[in-house]
Amino acid sequence: MIIGISKTKPPKFESTREYYRRDSNNEENTNQNVCVQAVAHMLGRADQNVRYLHTLEDLVRDVRLTGFKVRSRKSKLNKNSSVGAARKVIQKLAKKENEKFPFIVLQPVAYIVGIEDHVLLLDNDGKTICDTAPRKADRRKIDSFYAVYRMSDIDRVEMHLQLGAPTY
Repeated sequence: MIIGISKTKPPKFESTREYYRRDSNNEENTNQNVCVQAVAHMLGRADQNVRYLHTLEDLVRDVRLTGFKVRSRKSKLNKNSSVGAARKVIQKLAKKENEKFPFIVLQPVAYIVGIEDHVLLLDNDGKTICDTAPRKADRRKIDSFYAVYRMSDIDRVEMHLQLGAPTY
């Protein structure tokens, strides 16, 4: 199942990419969805070297190729969490990660939030960095929730754990 941008499946006679290009909301480049392109651009991507950016999976793959580590944090949310509720969870996650690894500043660079037919980007405080369809009171239900880390921070923590050092 494609999560985040469109839950409808293409007809059997049409490939998935053809379907997304036909129904694209980006007139300038039908290979890229506007909201996914905006989020990728904020994370340093979405240039001409990126061919497809229609789905959340395309975005996560592309962000990983940039040198970030992307991890799902959906399990930290309640089953029917909204974007507004996720903002509070983000603040709690930041505090817990700092307590667990006090010797390394392990803060996510951002959070990618996938909702039905849309994707947006939040910072460490839960504030919106990028949203092409903003809401005043955001009650949209979250389908997927990813934390984006700098690769070097994650590698240092994993190396520390492999060496058997205690966590606090």
